[in-house]
Amino acid sequence: AFLSMGAACIACSRYGQRALLSRLCCSWPEPCNVLIIGSSVACGWSAGGRQGWAQMLDEALGPQTRVVNEAIPGSDTRIAATALAAALLRWKPKAVVIALSAGNEGLPVTTGEAAAEACADAFLGGLEALVAAAERAGAAVVLGSVYPHGAYKAVHYGAITRVAETMRGWG
Repeated sequence: AFLSMGAACIACSRYGQRALLSRLCCSWPEPCNVLIIGSSVACGWSAGGRQGWAQMLDEALGPQTRVVNEAIPGSDTRIAATALAAALLRWKPKAVVIALSAGNEGLPVTTGEAAAEACADAFLGGLEALVAAAERAGAAVVLGSVYPHGAYKAVHYGAITRVAETMRGWG
């Protein structure tokens, strides 16, 4: 199973969005692990206390589900692939949430449309590889959508828009 939605929304039980992973996890008779692979936002950076979306997801899904956060600040798709391979073996998750930023892939430092598009292609290719690896391991995949990055400039708009539209088409 593959699902695409905004990473920041899946955990916000106050808005009723926890149902997606809750349905996935509650359909298995035994407790299940939900693995998070991502970068600083998935780690909860800039979120006070236990207010990051991963922590909120853990609380929202309840005791039948264990949310394992293997996010690494600054992670790009290459770093995430290494982390995912190890975490799939260790945790054997029923679901994997992939929440990465094209910013960590290098998009904000590209100059010119061609470089931005090449970076977007690399990001999408990396995401496809992560999704395929998780699915091969038997996990359902939830893919977080792109989110703002303060260093994006006008030259990056077309590339990040294409990334978002492509990802929406996957789900």
